[in-house]
Amino acid sequence: MNDLTALALSAALVAAAFASSFILTKVSAPLWLSRKACHIIVSFWVFIMAGCFETTSARVIGPALFAVVNLVLSRTGASASAGIGKGGNDIALVFYPVSLLIVSVLYSYGSISSDTAIASIMILGLGDGSAAIAGHIAGKKDKSLVGSVAMAIVSFLLVIAITGLSFPYALLVALAVSAVERITPHGYDNLTVPVAAVLLLEVLCIR
Repeated sequence: MNDLTALALSAALVAAAFASSFILTKVSAPLWLSRKACHIIVSFWVFIMAGCFETTSARVIGPALFAVVNLVLSRTGASASAGIGKGGNDIALVFYPVSLLIVSVLYSYGSISSDTAIASIMILGLGDGSAAIAGHIAGKKDKSLVGSVAMAIVSFLLVIAITGLSFPYALLVALAVSAVERITPHGYDNLTVPVAAVLLLEVLCIR
């Protein structure tokens, strides 16, 4: 697939994520739900990143632009009305695309495998997203034990499915990233979780 097609797919995915958040906001869904919908949908971009782009420059331009746009939305307060942020200086909104950028660069230069790239971002999207959803269902607004358990389970399944790691190693990664998410201040986990996943997977995966 050529880079222009991959960029078009990337733009369509991000547009779908923003649209879903905006629609949820307009039907009076809670802000956390619209945020996490966007959070989860955008994480699937990693499959486009790893499988569709031909050049490094094209692969990294998307998350770089996404980071700039999110920074502007955060600083202007427009992120809240769009359903993707809390408004104000929302560091989580900026760190998310920064993580996509870091993983893209590492993958582009052969520093990490495609399995590691995909698993780390899916853990950020589905794993961290499941923690927030489970926590809110349980009536907890902040980080909670039930959220950490949900993230550990989802992360474990993702690691098994994507990397094929053995049970003990997959469990170790899942528990570790869940612990990192639990102890990291809100917003910063959008950076620490995928970085931790990358480090752990590259240590445990023998390529």
